[in-house]
Amino acid sequence: GNKIMDTNSIEANSSPLHTGAHLSHHKADAGTLDHFIAKYKIKSMISIANGQDDMAQLARSRGLVAHEINSDPLIAADAHHDYSKCAMTLQKTVDLAWSVDFLSSMPQASIPNIMETFKFAKLVFCTAAKPDDNGPQHINKQLPQYWISKFAENGFIFDLAATLAIRNTISTMNADKPEQEQYTKRNGLFFIRHDYLPL
Repeated sequence: GNKIMDTNSIEANSSPLHTGAHLSHHKADAGTLDHFIAKYKIKSMISIANGQDDMAQLARSRGLVAHEINSDPLIAADAHHDYSKCAMTLQKTVDLAWSVDFLSSMPQASIPNIMETFKFAKLVFCTAAKPDDNGPQHINKQLPQYWISKFAENGFIFDLAATLAIRNTISTMNADKPEQEQYTKRNGLFFIRHDYLPL
């Protein structure tokens, strides 16, 4: 059923970036999700987040089987997990793993644990803050090549053409907000698992 969130406790305990984002689709991207549904015929998705995240809810509204893993225990989610402690595996493969504004908020030592979850996805779309991005929650700010290398080490191929298309024309996330909040347009990266050849 639907989960009820106490927005007062969230606003009191979350970073300012996430304050008041409840059900605003602040961290959702309908344009990119609809593109993935049309192009790759995705039917299932996992969203990995740290703080407010509306992507799994949006995916369910599109008929997908979608679940959210959140590292913030104060956020209502299908599961909570602390990737700094251990890896988390899934019971079965999913078509898409979505992770916006998450990777750069995790310590470098936890990246191998996060990759173990990503390996259950055929496609991965993520964002990660670059060194010149603001925000105290970003403790692992890296250039895109760092993440491209990390994903390559774990069996994922970086799709530059698809990444640029999403950044330049497809993404609708926070299109009416300042450029700093257009996370997918600024820092989106799209990967395909090496053993998955989409149509």
